[in-house]
Amino acid sequence: VKAMKDLMSAVNILHTQSPPIQHRDLKVENVLYNTASDLYTLCDFGSATTREYPNPSSLSKAQMATLEEDIQRYTTLMYRSPEMVDLYTGLPITTKSDIWMCGCILFTLICYRHPFQDQSVLAISNARYEVDPEAAERHPRPLTQLCEWMLSRDPTRRPTAQQ
Repeated sequence: VKAMKDLMSAVNILHTQSPPIQHRDLKVENVLYNTASDLYTLCDFGSATTREYPNPSSLSKAQMATLEEDIQRYTTLMYRSPEMVDLYTGLPITTKSDIWMCGCILFTLICYRHPFQDQSVLAISNARYEVDPEAAERHPRPLTQLCEWMLSRDPTRRPTAQQ
């Protein structure tokens, strides 16, 4: 729980900047633990951007190709949100993509595996994953509900980093 609190605090700082900053490469490997300070720290800001796409499907073919290339270069497939995996859904690409990635991290902490490990892009696009019942029983129900909320297919239904 502490790891997620520290992570979400860092993500909230990014998301409340003007303009908001998307990290775009949130994953377990980019969260470091400092034993001296007892803090989890977010690292690797090389993928960060302030660009948001309220309706990617309205982009021209050239713009869409550039966006797709950008996503391929700066994000990790297993952690990509549905709106990043399928640009033609018309779902907005905003800071809520970072929330999805944090949901993947929380799922990994709860279930000891990534929700889309060994899954297809279609599974990510449809937000199809299964929580191991034994893993769910080891944690308070509000924690697994938070994970489900963060992994909502529709980015507008995901919580903010502050929530």
